[in-house]
Amino acid sequence: MSLTAEVMYRTVIDGDAKTVRNRIGPDGEAIPRVKQLLGQGRGLEELTARDRGQASALWTALMPTPDGS
Repeated sequence: MSLTAEVMYRTVIDGDAKTVRNRIGPDGEAIPRVKQLLGQGRGLEELTARDRGQASALWTALMPTPDGS
């Protein structure tokens, strides 16, 4: 197994649902920026709310739209 595959496998099975890693697409750049602006805890709260379909106005303002704007 390649090193990349090994790291991805361990990330998936580590059981730590509170840790967000390896996001790709627009989230891959935006989520680290949001965490930097809001702090780890608040950023994670906002991400979790977004994943539940309850994104706050703050989250929506900080995240890029699908068209990249």
